[in-house]
Amino acid sequence: MVKIINIFGDVYSGQAGKAGVFAKWKGRQYRRKYVIPANPKTTMQIAVRNSFTNEPYSYPTPRPPTRA
Repeated sequence: MVKIINIFGDVYSGQAGKAGVFAKWKGRQYRRKYVIPANPKTTMQIAVRNSFTNEPYSYPTPRPPTRA
């Protein structure tokens, strides 16, 4: 998604095709080169991803409220 408003509005955000990415940092807009994100498949990275996947199952199921 890219949101571009004319020169008077100065609002840019998101990706513009493969040309670049627009964003804000500390209130200032900037443009950077589009890069393909790295996807490391090391054993440590896979372990971390699996821990995030299984995290919701580690919480106990909530009990229904009891009335006094």
